Amino acid sequence: MSLKDPKPPILLLQWLDPDEIKEAAGPFRSFRKEVLIQYVESTTRAEALAAIRQWLRDNSNAQFLYIGSHGNDRALGANPREYITWSELGNLLRKTQKPVVLWLGACDSRFAAAQWKRRKQKSALWVVGFQGKVLPTQLKRALSRLLRMTRIDNIIGADQELPLLRKILPRTLVTMQYPICEKGYRTYRYVDVDRFPGELGFTLTQYLDNPRKFGCGANLARRKRSKRKHSH
Repeated sequence: MSLKDPKPPILLLQWLDPDEIKEAAGPFRSFRKEVLIQYVESTTRAEALAAIRQWLRDNSNAQFLYIGSHGNDRALGANPREYITWSELGNLLRKTQKPVVLWLGACDSRFAAAQWKRRKQKSALWVVGFQGKVLPTQLKRALSRLLRMTRIDNIIGADQELPLLRKILPRTLVTMQYPICEKGYRTYRYVDVDRFPGELGFTLTQYLDNPRKFGCGANLARRKRSKRKHSH
């Protein structure tokens, strides 16, 4: 790839021990002919962080980040010695030129955004994760579906993504955390989409339709709410 070529809009980062199943390899082979995807396998914290930083560096086209690894309520990593806390991941992603969509292929990854403190800048446009345990075969199906959702011939909004994922993974609790801009704080906090009605009094779709009514107006209206699509 020459310096004039666009940088990849998608990074698939597989952060596991060498002998573990790499669920992102198949989807990468299936989609790499239609979109520029960077695929990286790492085993250490240093390698994983370097891959994310390298992909983000001077990449105005960065849009979707998938991290396939192990997770718990505090951290993400290949093993108990090589990991990054959810707070550290949020701080790293907040340094991007513009926020990306974060897909977390790891057990208990629903805890990620919940640990991100209120900030004036988002760590991610939204976060897809899992509650409890998730298997490599389930992650492979989810990632393949997520990659199909980025196609420009079938626009999928943020509020449509979760129901579509749950259709193909009925026995797995897929979750989505979406940043809400609060009027009083003028900062963002991430809320589980399932809790929008009970906690906030409105749905994600209603928020995307009229962000100025329900938030501080920093989010874009519905005409711009669909995902930024990859370049062909």
